[in-house]
Amino acid sequence: LGDNAEGIVGDVGLTEIQRHAIPVAIEGRDLLAVAPTGSGKTLAFLVPSVALSVRAKKAERSKALKAGRGSSLGTSDADGEPTTPVRGGGKGSKGPYAVLVSPTRELASQTYRELRRLLLKTPKKKRLNVQLLTNSNTRGPQEGDKVDGSEKAKRISADIVVSTPPRLAHAISEGAVKLSRARMLVLDEADKLFSDDTFLENIDAVMSSCTHKRLRRCIYTATLPETAEEMLRNVMRQPVRITVGERNAANSLVKQSLIFCGVEGDKGSAKGKGKKESGSTYISGKLAAIRQLVASGKLIPPVLVFVQSKDRATQLYEALRFDGMNIDVIHAGRTA
Repeated sequence: LGDNAEGIVGDVGLTEIQRHAIPVAIEGRDLLAVAPTGSGKTLAFLVPSVALSVRAKKAERSKALKAGRGSSLGTSDADGEPTTPVRGGGKGSKGPYAVLVSPTRELASQTYRELRRLLLKTPKKKRLNVQLLTNSNTRGPQEGDKVDGSEKAKRISADIVVSTPPRLAHAISEGAVKLSRARMLVLDEADKLFSDDTFLENIDAVMSSCTHKRLRRCIYTATLPETAEEMLRNVMRQPVRITVGERNAANSLVKQSLIFCGVEGDKGSAKGKGKKESGSTYISGKLAAIRQLVASGKLIPPVLVFVQSKDRATQLYEALRFDGMNIDVIHAGRTA
């Protein structure tokens, strides 16, 4: 793995996807990794992202010290590319070394938290500045930022940036971030990213901005439809493909059953005849099925119920609360 990666991972046992994906990414190959949910894909891209960023930052600092502070003498980075010396790689830097893209702000926030925890394992002298950039929230190092209320003034001076496609594309268009020195571009949950036309436009803008000669494009996903794979191969250079388990198979650790609930009827639909509960309309067939599961004792608390959208989460919550159940709702629209 190399000294940087081994120091980050420590004595923690690696999962199958981590054992195979981390060395490939560090080696410098484009990577297409397919593994089930819960198999450790996040750490599989965080470790090489940190290791490569530490190496690149160390190389730039070393070259800057040799050239002398403020010197304009030509130097080269860890990959042999010419670079202008910088002080410390933070304030005044030319952009992140690694860019991590997730389809939702919730997933981006989760990745950011995991990244922060991982960085606690790195020596203080190798610490990196990381920044979360989403539509609703921008967190990260404030050193060097000029905050005067304008979006353009918020220069992103982080070594690793975690973001969603729309927010990152907007930051690029505003000139708030440059990705020309990024050594690693990670697209997490690629099946979702490449199934949305808006995301595709955003990702195209991101990829066009990642111009480093030795950029690693690393794609991670739980499922990979053939159409998405064809699109990915068009933007990757001879990628190494790693698949854990059967392709597009369900997670064997999860017991699943399929219940037919009839035809859906949404609020306002001429065909829909959803039952009205507490001012909300929910899919009558699905609501009846959930009530039957509760009545039969098949849903034993604590239980997590996932639905398609915030509206449906609220509708289901109000309907089941109307039944007197001890229930709460969590979605991106709530702050607590």
